Amino acid sequence: MVDSSTPNEPVPSDSPCTRLAGHCDLLVIGEGLPAVTAAHEGRQLGLRVVLALVGSGSSASADQFLRLVGRRSLLDNHAVDPGETGGTADWSASFRQFGESIGRGSPPAIREDLAGSGIVLVETPPVFVGRDAIEVNGEKLRFRKAVLAIGRSASIEQGNSGEIESLLPEVFVGLNRPPQRLAILGCGPRACIWAQALRRFGSEVLLISPERSLLPDENPLAGAVVERQLALEGVQMFLGGTAVAVGQTGGQRMVVVDQEGQREKHFVDRVFREVATAPDLGRLQLDKAKVAWDARGIKVNRRLRTTNRRVFAGGGVCGEAFDRPEAALVMARLCVHNAFHCFRKRVPRTVIPRYVWTDPEVAEVGITPAEAAAQQIEIDTYRAEISEVATSRLAGRAEGFLVIYTRHGTARILGGVAVAECATELIGTVGLLMAQRISLDALAESAACLPSRLEVLALMGDYYRRNRPRSRWQIMGTKLHGRWKRLWRSVSA
Repeated sequence: MVDSSTPNEPVPSDSPCTRLAGHCDLLVIGEGLPAVTAAHEGRQLGLRVVLALVGSGSSASADQFLRLVGRRSLLDNHAVDPGETGGTADWSASFRQFGESIGRGSPPAIREDLAGSGIVLVETPPVFVGRDAIEVNGEKLRFRKAVLAIGRSASIEQGNSGEIESLLPEVFVGLNRPPQRLAILGCGPRACIWAQALRRFGSEVLLISPERSLLPDENPLAGAVVERQLALEGVQMFLGGTAVAVGQTGGQRMVVVDQEGQREKHFVDRVFREVATAPDLGRLQLDKAKVAWDARGIKVNRRLRTTNRRVFAGGGVCGEAFDRPEAALVMARLCVHNAFHCFRKRVPRTVIPRYVWTDPEVAEVGITPAEAAAQQIEIDTYRAEISEVATSRLAGRAEGFLVIYTRHGTARILGGVAVAECATELIGTVGLLMAQRISLDALAESAACLPSRLEVLALMGDYYRRNRPRSRWQIMGTKLHGRWKRLWRSVSA
């Protein structure tokens, strides 16, 4: 608890309403790192901050598993036979690491992080009782501004329907070894990551996608690289296929796959599918705070303000498109800024990267060619192959590319997509260039450490210097200069 007379002195959090005289400057309701980040941002402004935890959803757990554990422990594993003890040991170690990573977001870990910062931690979920007030343990607490940094969750019971189970880490935690044969219904980043990870643990994986592409929302060239890699690793894919029937046959489960009118029967041990995520908002009683929301999330404007002028929201609670850690962190900081500053900023949606943690990684930032065409923006495309980087060739990881889109005739970066072992680092650098409005030709002037995978950025700058098109203004200037020279010669003659 923070007393108004001594804002820098941490106080007990047993009764925040009483110790703060029933009033605080900033109320943060959320979970995990985004909520803690918002609370720290408010504290740096000298505000009396209360952080109320609402619990961690399974969707956040899945993201932590696929990013922290999956990339380091699963995807770097060589495929092993399910019967071997090595595969079982790796399996147990990976999920133990998953449990430890989730524990870092638990209330004790958050309490330790906030120790001495002067932020009041409330571990009892609050409920709104008015436009500027909540109730905690029967006590009323008023606030000047509030930030909702809540993620999305998917329950195990929601996805379990007889023979089909939810594709969530919690389902696998209790298993001593990975399933020998399994089927995954669906497409998208999580389906691809799970299929590759489980295959590298030695499982026989059937990936049944209703779309013709495994990554329909990503760049088609990037999706093709991921599909080719999964095929090389032995994942059996049915693109444009549908599981028309799933049934129990003895100790196995039978999946009937319909692909372009042809039906095949496959016998597996388990059948999984990706379940939809949704924010758990009903218990907050947002209607009493006059905050508009529906099943998809809270309605906010481009400055993250809700229908209640005192309440801002960011992260997965604003929609499934923002249910990513990097987006949640940016939006949490932006919520606090807009709540207490006169000059409010808009959501920099084009500068928030999008990642697919397969091997190779897929990363994208900014505008896509389809979005540019819809907005009638002319773009130039520059592409460099990862095979041109000596470090990648020596490591045997030469497949992939980096594509950067610029506004036609200029060096201003509008977006990019990378497919490589280090795609996240590459696209993070491109996003920084976009945010700081650094032109593409500046890459050619910077000295990259050689050998390094970032060498591809220097190559991209060289490509731009050699192949950049002339803009309309340059063409017009050349024509005017030619006319002026002809006029001068005629006058001199």
